Amino acid sequence: MGNTPADKGRKAAKVEEHMRTVGVTFKDMDGMTTTIKVGDHVGFKSDVEQSAEVVSIESYGIGNAKIIVKAPPDGFSGHYIGRCDRTELFGSDIWTK
Repeated sequence: MGNTPADKGRKAAKVEEHMRTVGVTFKDMDGMTTTIKVGDHVGFKSDVEQSAEVVSIESYGIGNAKIIVKAPPDGFSGHYIGRCDRTELFGSDIWTK
């Protein structure tokens, strides 16, 4: 693959497919090695304990991941993310359900 826009698009699509089917492995908030995929549900604390569906994952350094989750139908709770429809978390800030 080269550096043309089409090549970059194909590479991004492969990475996205990998995250949906294989997932990414990292250390969670308890220091346990865990693997999650797009579509999994994770728990986290932002104002209060909450859970949400993973919509995007990126590797972030060695042993960590940057995770974007979408709000449940009734929305997130709390003052900090209460009006947001998505939020970004690090793998070290989540636990698996």
